Amino acid sequence: MGIPAKFTTLATAIKNVMGEITTRLIKTEKGLETITTGEYPVRVASVEDLRARTPKIAGERVETSYHTYEGYGGGIYRHMPSDTTSEDNGGDTIVTAGGARYKREWANLDERDNVIMWGADPTGGKDTSAILQTMVDNDVMELHFPNGRFMVDAQVDLKQIGLSGNKFAYWGHDKNVAAVFAGPNLSHDDSRDDFSTGNFEEPENAETFGFHSSGFMFRDVHYARYLSFVGNGRKSTDACGLRAYGYVNHFEHCMFHGFYVAIGQLNCDSRVHRCAFTSLMYCAVSSGDSITTVTINQCEHQSCEKGYWFTGEVTGSGFIDNIWEECGAPFVSCRSSGSNRREGNWFEKRGGTDENGNPIPQFEVRMNQASQSEFSAGNSTRYNSADLNTVTKDDDEGHDGKLGGVSVDAGFVQVATSTGQRTNLHARSLDFVPDAWSEARAFKLTTRGNENGWSSLYLQPNGSLYVNPYYGGVYLSKVDRHTLSPAGLHWPRETVKDGEIGAWSAFEPAGYGAMRHKVPYRYTNPNATEDADGNVIDVETGEAAERYKEGSYTANMPIGVRWEGTFEKGKPTGKVAFFDESTSGNDSNGNPYVTLWSTHYQISDPFIIGVRCSNPDIEFERWSPSSSYSGSWGAYKICKGFYMFFRDKATKEPCLPTRDNADDTFEFIFMNGS
Repeated sequence: MGIPAKFTTLATAIKNVMGEITTRLIKTEKGLETITTGEYPVRVASVEDLRARTPKIAGERVETSYHTYEGYGGGIYRHMPSDTTSEDNGGDTIVTAGGARYKREWANLDERDNVIMWGADPTGGKDTSAILQTMVDNDVMELHFPNGRFMVDAQVDLKQIGLSGNKFAYWGHDKNVAAVFAGPNLSHDDSRDDFSTGNFEEPENAETFGFHSSGFMFRDVHYARYLSFVGNGRKSTDACGLRAYGYVNHFEHCMFHGFYVAIGQLNCDSRVHRCAFTSLMYCAVSSGDSITTVTINQCEHQSCEKGYWFTGEVTGSGFIDNIWEECGAPFVSCRSSGSNRREGNWFEKRGGTDENGNPIPQFEVRMNQASQSEFSAGNSTRYNSADLNTVTKDDDEGHDGKLGGVSVDAGFVQVATSTGQRTNLHARSLDFVPDAWSEARAFKLTTRGNENGWSSLYLQPNGSLYVNPYYGGVYLSKVDRHTLSPAGLHWPRETVKDGEIGAWSAFEPAGYGAMRHKVPYRYTNPNATEDADGNVIDVETGEAAERYKEGSYTANMPIGVRWEGTFEKGKPTGKVAFFDESTSGNDSNGNPYVTLWSTHYQISDPFIIGVRCSNPDIEFERWSPSSSYSGSWGAYKICKGFYMFFRDKATKEPCLPTRDNADDTFEFIFMNGS
């Protein structure tokens, strides 16, 4: 069963008279208060009509179709008979010509923050700065700009609140986006700026650039998002955009065009994200002594003279995935820098040189030796004529190392100090570049050792090479035209002989450029033998003598001689060299020997380094020289060969290596002593 028509008609009549029951916000002396109302409002055209009205009944509600500009800002106002002191602020309170007060019933806080609800001109025809300042002074949460164009011709102090819009455009002139532009009277006072030193020293009784707020449309800005800001030029006397307040400022999805400075006093913990900067002198500046944790990422820049200028130190910050197209240089400039990230930035058709014509790096650290622990990677360039690399400049490789950290580029990794001392790893090379004033030190490639060993490679600053594979090493050093180098090629002594005798091979000039070696020796006394009691004596004088000496000696390269297999006794007829048993059978004492002799080989003061037989039952005893000519050995220590004596290990009786066994071998190593 439906509702009778007469009751429906009655309900409609009541609604038309009383209105729907709603909840509203009204600004009172106590602040914003919530009220419930159901009275249907009286309709008028604008706020000006409301100001001309005389209340018909106490507490009446009046609805305006618009605020000041037709189609924008209409709302409901309630007459407040008890209020006799509130001032007309164009938003919360409207005062009539007769002194009646009407309070705006706000649907919500977002409506109260909307600038057109307070009478701002959305067409750009009139200055809105006074209205905006009134909103801030009456404690709105933010200034929200709907789609439209809003002129600001005098600075607005936001007192640490933010700005927002519905949508921004790349150029900011579209009526379907939220755009705020500087009026003709807004200008920066450049007489208080001092760029001469690069440190922005403060003139007397004046603020430094960045702290100085003249010419900024808005100051003490906490954040801005989804807005387009348009200036009136980029000369030093033209308008500036937003001056940040304190720390933790965010600028996101905004466009800045045609300013001297887009963002002033960018400070610690601040973020500029997905913003567009076009036709600016400076994208952002800050005169703080130390700025930390600033992030500039995914921003687009076109036709900007300079990027982000910091008067002091910048640390712990990131400049990531930005586009710098057809702009000047530098992209970032600071006095000193540390622990910053520079990644994935794109630089196209940019330029800029200093007074000497040298290219200005995209990331500029103005103080020498003032950069460390940096990381750069994936920065790319295209059509850049002024520099070779986006990170730092260098005539040869495009990286001068002044970042003082790690740089990564295509086929290239650099680790550097802020002085320019650096190691470059290329796709096919590794090179170390010292700075101009540090002391010379070795370039090291090392592994940290344990009980199983280690290895090290040092490239010494004097041009030498040192390799240390655990117990030995290799030393290759530079030799000039007049000086013999003491260094050489070293190998572990265990591979030469057991014991504690060191051994090394030095590539040194000797004679006609022969190689000289330092090797261990053992058999140096050709006349040493033993008597029946086992005492070592000289075979000729019978006096006590040294059996052998152990040590190391530097001489020419050793020569190894090896014989194996059977042989026949006797000197071969017509031969100029032979290796055989003695033709006479025995020496003067009746001892047999083996002879090595050559007509064409002259040996000077030789050292027998080592002798070895495959027969385990015999051992080498001693050797004596075979003179080249009468008296050559006694006078000059020159011989043509050796007489070599062996003995039985068990009986100590003289003997010779077996000559009938094809498996027997006999070898020894000797070298010229001088």
